[in-house]
Amino acid sequence: AILTEMTGYKKFLFRAPNLATSATMREYINAPFVHCGVDSKDWDKATTEKIIENVKKAKDGDIILMHETEANTVEAVPVLLDYFEEQGWQVVSVSELFLARGQKMTPGEDHHRCPPAE
Repeated sequence: AILTEMTGYKKFLFRAPNLATSATMREYINAPFVHCGVDSKDWDKATTEKIIENVKKAKDGDIILMHETEANTVEAVPVLLDYFEEQGWQVVSVSELFLARGQKMTPGEDHHRCPPAE
């Protein structure tokens, strides 16, 4: 209710700190839980090269965990954007990904990826 009052939005996504969730969180947080299909490991002070290596393991539809506060991530992003473009992939937000694929996100459930329809 507070978030709706502050932003005007009624629907939210939730990513738990450190991706650590609990039954209590699921009981009280009425939102889809965003996890990751690929962890860049930038939070663990990975080098730019290691971040690039980790993220290149992504498959079409994976949610990638990265943090804009890490300098090595900032350096890796242009390389990764070029790589994904070469793969024919488009980088989008989690909400845009599920919307484009016509898939719904369910409150209280973990969402790691949104694969293409087969």
